Amino acid sequence: MAATSAIFKGLYTKLLTAGGLKLEVGQKLWYTDGASDGKTLISDSGGQLVLTDWITGGMVTGATQGSVLFAGVGGVISQDNASLKFDDATNTLTAANLTVTSMFLGHGLKLGQRTVTTNPTIVDTDWTLFCNAFLGPITVALPAAASSAGRVLNIKKMDSSVNTVTIDPNGAEQIDGAATLVINEQFRSIQCQCDGSNWFAI
Repeated sequence: MAATSAIFKGLYTKLLTAGGLKLEVGQKLWYTDGASDGKTLISDSGGQLVLTDWITGGMVTGATQGSVLFAGVGGVISQDNASLKFDDATNTLTAANLTVTSMFLGHGLKLGQRTVTTNPTIVDTDWTLFCNAFLGPITVALPAAASSAGRVLNIKKMDSSVNTVTIDPNGAEQIDGAATLVINEQFRSIQCQCDGSNWFAI
């Protein structure tokens, strides 16, 4: 059979225009990739619609790279890259404002960490800051509390110098009721969490 993808697309469009495409139990809708015929696109198995060969190597029109598709309002297939995105190059799934009610970890937990030698700008991936103040004092400016409710940060002084590491909340916000919190001992660390209004050492 010398059927082509173009012929399949035309037939598919015609079927939809004619009043919809219907598969009876056990039937299949198939196509050709030009090299071999009889590739199954969708089939019906016991009353369930099954998408087959086109999933791997196929194309979803309108989707952007990294999209994680999900059923949105009314069951419409949707995407929201600002909130949920997969990076195939690094095998990383990024989820913004993720709420987890319970979680079991079968392997070690990896959290963001980095070493700083000057005043850092806190980014979304920060969990622990290893502060080396040997060259001079470091001030860690905390992000605004209004956008940080529930967030936890760990700040640790790594060096033995007399230079301090100062934790400084945003604007008039406080940490443990004070304008700042100072670390002046080597290897001392402070873990702090935000309640949406201020920060607290925990």
